Amino acid sequence: MVLLNGTDVKGPGLNELAHLSRLEELDLTKSAITDEGLTHLRGIQKIKRLSLARTKVSDQGVIQLQQMNHLQELDLEDTKVTDMSFQYLIHLPLKWLNVRRTLITTNGIESFQKQNPTVHVTR
Repeated sequence: MVLLNGTDVKGPGLNELAHLSRLEELDLTKSAITDEGLTHLRGIQKIKRLSLARTKVSDQGVIQLQQMNHLQELDLEDTKVTDMSFQYLIHLPLKWLNVRRTLITTNGIESFQKQNPTVHVTR
């Protein structure tokens, strides 16, 4: 587990995490991470839990997560994501997704859960 919550990490510094081949949990809550910064997570394939809560991440950043084939828990609370993000999350093996205080709608959640009934979505 790597805790970077509340830090000024924006992206390039995350390249160093690619060397941690067994990294399964990354907490970027309240960090300075941006959509662009998430491109630096692409090399970290084994993450199971990722928190992006209270960051500036939007749908454009969520696009970068669609290759995380082991991602089971994703915290997007208080971010700028919308229903559009679901199209990038649909094929991930998620078990839990937190979308509190986002721009995601009830209709978006219902549509997502029809395709992924085993995902627990916290709203």
